[in-house]
Amino acid sequence: MKQPMAGVAVLLALGIWIGAQIPASPLWVIAAALLAGGAVFAGFQHDARWLAASLILAGWANVAQRTAVLSPRDLRETTSEVDQLVTVLGTLAETPQLRVQESGGKRFIRSQVVLDARRLQGPEGLSREVFGKVMVSTSTELGMEFHSGRAVAISGVMRRPSGPQAPRLFDYRNFLGTRGIHRELRSSSAADWKLIDSIGYSTRPWPDRFQAWARATLARGLPEEDDALRLLWAMALGWKTGMTDEVREPFLRSGTMHVFAISGLHVALIAFVLLQALRLVLLPRFIAGLLALPTIWLYVVATGLQSSAIRSALMISIIIASWMVHRPVDVLNSLATAAFCVLAWDPCQLFQAGFQLSFAVVASIGLLAPPFEARLRGAAAIDPFLPDETIPGWRRAVYRAWGLLSGNLAVSVAAWIGSVPLSAWYFHLLSLSGLVVNLAIVPLSSLALASCLASLACGEWLPSVGVCFNHGAWFWMSGMLAVSRWSAELPYGCWHMASPPVAAMALAFLVLILVGIRAWEPPRWRRPLVVALGFLILVTWAEWRTRQVDIRIGILSMRGGHSVCVQTSQKTSVIDAGDLPGASGLVHPYLMALGINRIDQLWLTHGDVRHVGGALELIRRYRPTQVAVSPVKFRSGPYRQTLEQIRTQSPDRLKAVSGGETVGPWRILHPERDDAFSQADDGSLVLQMGLGRESVLLLGDLGRPGQELLMRRHPGLRARIVISGVPVRGEPLCDGLLDQLQPDVILVADALLPATARSSAQCKNRLRRRTSPTLFLSESGSLELRHKNGRWEILDATGKLLFPGANEIGQLRTNPGSFPVTR
Repeated sequence: MKQPMAGVAVLLALGIWIGAQIPASPLWVIAAALLAGGAVFAGFQHDARWLAASLILAGWANVAQRTAVLSPRDLRETTSEVDQLVTVLGTLAETPQLRVQESGGKRFIRSQVVLDARRLQGPEGLSREVFGKVMVSTSTELGMEFHSGRAVAISGVMRRPSGPQAPRLFDYRNFLGTRGIHRELRSSSAADWKLIDSIGYSTRPWPDRFQAWARATLARGLPEEDDALRLLWAMALGWKTGMTDEVREPFLRSGTMHVFAISGLHVALIAFVLLQALRLVLLPRFIAGLLALPTIWLYVVATGLQSSAIRSALMISIIIASWMVHRPVDVLNSLATAAFCVLAWDPCQLFQAGFQLSFAVVASIGLLAPPFEARLRGAAAIDPFLPDETIPGWRRAVYRAWGLLSGNLAVSVAAWIGSVPLSAWYFHLLSLSGLVVNLAIVPLSSLALASCLASLACGEWLPSVGVCFNHGAWFWMSGMLAVSRWSAELPYGCWHMASPPVAAMALAFLVLILVGIRAWEPPRWRRPLVVALGFLILVTWAEWRTRQVDIRIGILSMRGGHSVCVQTSQKTSVIDAGDLPGASGLVHPYLMALGINRIDQLWLTHGDVRHVGGALELIRRYRPTQVAVSPVKFRSGPYRQTLEQIRTQSPDRLKAVSGGETVGPWRILHPERDDAFSQADDGSLVLQMGLGRESVLLLGDLGRPGQELLMRRHPGLRARIVISGVPVRGEPLCDGLLDQLQPDVILVADALLPATARSSAQCKNRLRRRTSPTLFLSESGSLELRHKNGRWEILDATGKLLFPGANEIGQLRTNPGSFPVTR
């Protein structure tokens, strides 16, 4: 076999995946793995099935013992699922990282660190030993005395990490779970942090001291700390503080975010420069490799031991080791060896996006880049039988230039193909511009990184030369910024995509592997391959069909307000944008996850900043055809400013609608043009989709006067599903209105904060006494309604089906009372 480790790594990964799907006692799985391994060494070593079974069971056993609760002191056993006010004693596993977020012109900071917990103190003074990792965050910057290795006591609220904010969105709980972290602690300020050891500031770890020195060195001679300099720190040192959402977005949309991870590009460049320098002084291969390997790993440690850096350093080390002993270098076999080592050490990395992207992209380059490059080079090839003196000089120069360009183009295309399925799955993005932009970004980033490394090498002994390299690095990084921002704004350069079906992912990677190894050439493999591909195509089609729905309604819960996203087969509507953080942090990701690139209507129901504050952000991103507003005049300053900016940018887009009109699938019931109210909530737009008993009714934050007016104007109004917000004064959904509507399900879009947006206990008790089940978003989180085959379904934020025993919502009226809470 050319790549013997490929099969070993795949079997180990298969065992890890099975272990994650089928939890089992580690003892029994380890025993089975030992038996299978013993059978291999006992005389069955010529039977590949025993070896395959032992590898699969080894992966299963590894993930089982990593994820199972093995100690009664485990945090999952000693703490509850609800919030607890506690003090945790332990050791900082790393130096706290400062994260910066900008929203609405405001700057928010928070510090995050992983704590190895050893003791837990409750509010009653009870203390007990515990075991496990805790993610600690606080909304302030911590002093330099807090660093890795320090023993600390931190007070705050411990809870289980939050799940996704809405279906298909990022699952923070699962993300931490893959790192072995199952609890998080939130402290309010630095006053909640106390050192409980006597170690002085001078014992600060050398990677932290190196980072501070390196940032100062790279900034020497530059006039100010701007985006380009902060990005240089991020690319060369793994410094993540400067990677704000605003700076990160152009690189995400252009598909060039990979240059800021300490990954193969960085490690390969360092290895290449080191080996070339050592070979120039005529050192033998073996000695050059022995000097280069520690330097590479020193760089990995100095930049924070990031997972991507460790993976890349491990693979480069395997390649250098083969080169040292004059063995042929096989990229795919080295990649498989690195994957095997990483998964053997930490099997949960298999489920991390970084691991999957790293190995998928490198494997795609190893499989597809050589044949792509050969075909591209052939387009400008020179006849090898022609004498050199008959070939013009310009022709040879063109061939050399085309060879360089074709190599870069082949690598870019191969990397793009390998990353597309996973980018769509995790980030809901398809960056078409990345195919071309990477041809400019990768050389520019290589020049910037090389300039940074040269500046660090000059250090303190040649500061004037280091300043020259700093200016060069800043110049190349400024070019990267300009190119990425330009490409991010290209029309059709980046598309939002819904996550593809699992079978489609398997089909894509299977085709990639088959094309790369030309698996169809042996005739005996052709029929099985056709059967496998046909099966995956059939499963993909079936899974795609099950995803199709007639109507999808997402009710998104955010601080003090809510937004309703409605997708039908013809139109996409967003009712209320929420405030600016909610629009950019929840509504926009939700629309991305649905694969929506443009919305047809944006509805602003009433003048409340918590409902319209993010309108301009959604208009900028999704260019709605129409912005519909209430005909009532509101006194809200932010609401008036928003409407004025919309009129200035595109006056034809804004439209005031009133009762009796129909826009798309919506019929407007309230208010009418001559109405006037003392409270803004009473002038909220009331929208109805569908007719009569089978309709969906959106009441907004309609107050009691507005509800009574609605009842008088529409005495025969009925609705199957009613969605209501919480008015500032009074309660939503008075009994008279509910008696008239006779809904099957009531959804109240309230919020935990602020208190005025939360339903009172009296209101909850009143609504839950009715025969219609009532769900409160302050308890359940965001919800999604789906209409398919004449039936409605309700899903929570994790995608779990609520009321699974009912075939349709109408059957729920017989079971009032308490209903599922997912938050």
